[in-house]
Amino acid sequence: MQTTKKLLYFNALFDLNPGNVRQPALHRAADEMTTLFLPMGSASDSIVLNTGLPDGYRDYLTQAGLSLPRVLDDSKADAYIVEPWGWDSDALLLAQKYGDITHHPDISAVRNVNSRKFCSSLPVEITRTVPGSVFAEDQYGVENALEQLKNSYPLVVKPNFGSSGFGFLHLTDQSITAAQVQAIRNYLQTGGAVIEPWVARLEDISCSIEINRNGVLDRLSFFRCIVNRRGTFNGVHIPPEKEVDKRGPFAVIEKGVRDAVKYIVDAGYFGPASIDSFLYIDRAGKEQVVAVGEINARHIVSDIGRAIGNQIAPCRHSYFRFTSRKLLRLPENYSELRKRLGSLAFCPESKKGVLVVTPLRVGDRAGFHQPYRNGFFISADSSEELFAMDRALLGICRAG
Repeated sequence: MQTTKKLLYFNALFDLNPGNVRQPALHRAADEMTTLFLPMGSASDSIVLNTGLPDGYRDYLTQAGLSLPRVLDDSKADAYIVEPWGWDSDALLLAQKYGDITHHPDISAVRNVNSRKFCSSLPVEITRTVPGSVFAEDQYGVENALEQLKNSYPLVVKPNFGSSGFGFLHLTDQSITAAQVQAIRNYLQTGGAVIEPWVARLEDISCSIEINRNGVLDRLSFFRCIVNRRGTFNGVHIPPEKEVDKRGPFAVIEKGVRDAVKYIVDAGYFGPASIDSFLYIDRAGKEQVVAVGEINARHIVSDIGRAIGNQIAPCRHSYFRFTSRKLLRLPENYSELRKRLGSLAFCPESKKGVLVVTPLRVGDRAGFHQPYRNGFFISADSSEELFAMDRALLGICRAG
């Protein structure tokens, strides 16, 4: 067997499984999202897909200029280098099954670095975290934190594991509901929770990094994250590298990131990762910077956006965004999609427009239906043009 091809595996519950999330709807949505890793490979690679694809989907993406991996065929005795969204026990089993003998981080190190407990353990001089932020590991710690922060409401409680915004509890005052009390107890069973004041954010920034197996930082790139008012991730703006201004707060963030990498390496992790940062207004009305807010020991959405942009829209502004099917109804086939988008559709010649990255429909035992979450790639010559396209896209799909 030859071991030169990649096997792509989007294990979407990587962040949530350590938190013992057991919602069936999330598992169905995770199966649908395995298609998101298609742009991360090439025609010589393979991908694990846990959902059916509709007619016309692959043609739609390849006509835009993407080179796509083939769906994994277990009947062929191929060996692969496994590339997962993040290293967990499922990814490790795939590596063992398909003869991947390359060096990858120990999954216990991955789990540790990916936890909010690890980030909270870093020196505050590095993280510049929100004043008053506490990591509580038991009920006494929770009660003590709430007492310390009794004059700092609103507060947010973040579970030890989970993606941005998922499972956040927003406490407006000291009258905590029974459901919130139970949720905090559940968080304590998986290692604890962060409790801190909820601040007025000005801008959310993601720093995508790559640490090689020798512990050296190979890549560092900044992206602007688009989140809703409760901190849930909606998308990422990826500007041309030459247009990123690394002065001011970005210099503060970069120093924090580089200092944090030393601790990440000492903890045994290497590979793709991101560090989430943000700017906010404190209660005195001054702008502040949280340099290291969260650490994601895995690939991130901007990696997918960059992979698409590098293939079909280099040196353009791009925006990779998500919407739910509750907010945006998509047409059933690609002929109707092209009519609906009109001049907004992605054009390979101009390298601008809207590309629907996820399938219009996905299949399971019950038949085909629109995915729970839909991914869009938008490219333009400027950020102003980019977000004008995004507004037009939302208007077209809502009207349809």
